[in-house]
Amino acid sequence: MQNAKGFTIIESVLGIIIMSIAMISLNVAIYPIAYKSIEPIYLTKASFLAQAVINEIQTKAYDEASIEITTNKRCNEIGSPICTNISDLGSDSGETTRNDFDDIDDFNGFVLSGGNITGLNSSDSFAYNNYILSVKVSYDGDLDGNINESGTTEKLGKLISVSVTTPNKDKVVFSSYAFNH
Repeated sequence: MQNAKGFTIIESVLGIIIMSIAMISLNVAIYPIAYKSIEPIYLTKASFLAQAVINEIQTKAYDEASIEITTNKRCNEIGSPICTNISDLGSDSGETTRNDFDDIDDFNGFVLSGGNITGLNSSDSFAYNNYILSVKVSYDGDLDGNINESGTTEKLGKLISVSVTTPNKDKVVFSSYAFNH
């Protein structure tokens, strides 16, 4: 009888099954790590996007009433127009696009998503595909985090909250204050 060298079919099939189980286990262990490796990039882009929008908002007048003032007084001061009512925060009539917004609270309720996110650089619509940006503007002049309270100091400051949802559905909120000065 000859001495046979090599593997039998059963040994080969068992080897393939063991290697398949090992590869599946390796994929299960590595996939979450690979999936999370993109997260810092998403968060960096979300931060850049939010900061650009906050900067744009803060270049606008504090209030619609501030635009109309020709003296050095602020809205809500004696002899000056009253600041926008809490219920009226948002774009004013005739302000239908971002380019029409002339004061901070016009951005209240403003939402952009995917290809509509433009104005930061030439590749915006591609760079922010699958991102969602929303803005909320509220009064918080006493800086206590309780928004839109009644009180004499509440309308001295506006809390600008920019929420960015990344492609992997993480929602990140960035906030800044603007003051009536």
